[in-house]
This record gives sequence, C-alpha cells and structure tokens, in this order.
Amino acid sequence: MNQLRWFLIILIIVMLDQFSKGWVVENLYLYERIKILPFFDITLLHNTGAAFSFFAFESGNQRLPLILISFFVSVFLIVLLIKDAESSSFSQNFSISLIAGGAIGNLIDRIIEGYVVDFFLFYYQSFYFPAFNIADSSITVGMVIFLLDNFMIKNR
Repeated sequence: MNQLRWFLIILIIVMLDQFSKGWVVENLYLYERIKILPFFDITLLHNTGAAFSFFAFESGNQRLPLILISFFVSVFLIVLLIKDAESSSFSQNFSISLIAGGAIGNLIDRIIEGYVVDFFLFYYQSFYFPAFNIADSSITVGMVIFLLDNFMIKNR
C-alpha cells in the first residue's frame, strides 16, 4: 500500500503537466509571449529535442529514440517503485516519483504531438535559459533530490 502514495504523486505531476501544456496551447500562438515578470515570460514553444532543447535538430530522427528512452526510463522507475518502495527511503521514493511523473508527462507529448510543449521562459537582458515545462522541472528537482540523497548517504 506504500506504493500508492508514490503513484499518486506521479499521477498529480502528469495531470499538472498536461493541464498546463493544454492551457498554453489553447491560449497562445506558437512563439507568442506573455510577460509575467521582468525576467520571466510564458510562451509557447515546440521542443523536438530532449530536456532544455538538447538534441533539438530539424531532421526529426530523434523522435523515436527519445520516445523509446522516455518509455523505458518510465517503466524502469515504476518497476523500481513497485519492487523497492517498502525498503527505500522517503527521499529516494519521492525523487523517483518526480522523475517518473516528468518522464511520463513528456512521453505523452512526444507520442501524441511529436514534440514537447515548453512554456516557462527565464531570461536576463540577452541571456535566455532554455524554455521548459512542469515535467522538465519535476525531472530536474527529482534528480537533485536523488543525487543529494545519495551523496549524503555515502558521506555519512
């Protein structure tokens, strides 16, 4: 029963991710920007690459490998939660749930659209951080927690 909470976290992340992407797609044109703060806009971008637009090139040959990688990572993480949630720490299970939720959120986009919808855009003057979404944020936060937790365990 302990696994149920981790799958609920995954489901919440996927739902927030898909809802937010749907809202952006319904309310903005491609490349349109809404200024929120002097350093932050909401925009609509299509990312054919991996997180933060890595491997986003025009050929389209990256679509199937990225779908397969996302699928197998998602399955691996879910199996890990099913198998090891009872014996793993809260932080390990939480980080795995965040990563899995983000991977599944972006996987849905890749399968349905062929690209991932990105919309958070941070910048300072002429420097722009690559646009990202809730799924990317979830993966990043999950990885930071995972790495910090493993680093802290090894140094105790």
